[in-house]
Amino acid sequence: MTTTTPTTAVPASGDALAAWHGLLFDGAWRPGRGGTPEVTAPATGEVIATVGAASPADVGQAVESAARAQRDWARLPYDRRADVFRRAAALLEAGPGQPTRAG
Repeated sequence: MTTTTPTTAVPASGDALAAWHGLLFDGAWRPGRGGTPEVTAPATGEVIATVGAASPADVGQAVESAARAQRDWARLPYDRRADVFRRAAALLEAGPGQPTRAG
C-alpha cells in the first residue's frame, strides 16, 4: 500500500489545475488512489483534464473525516454557521479564479 503525505497547497489554475489528481478532506489535499480518468469536453470529445479518482479506502477516510467535522460543525452557534455560508456565497458570486480561502 502506498502512503501519501497530505498538503494544504491548493493547485494553481490552468494546466496545473487540469493535471491535479487530488482529493480534499481533513483540511488537506491528498492524491487520489483510484486512478486518473480523463475528462472530455462533450462538444468536441477533446480531453480537457485528468482527475484523481477516489479509491474505496479514500472514500472511507473521507466519510470518517466528514463525521468528525459534523460533530464540530454542530457545536457552532447558528450565527457562526450562517457566516460560513455567507462567505461561501460571496466567493461563488465573485466568479472563477484562483482558489482562495475566505477569512
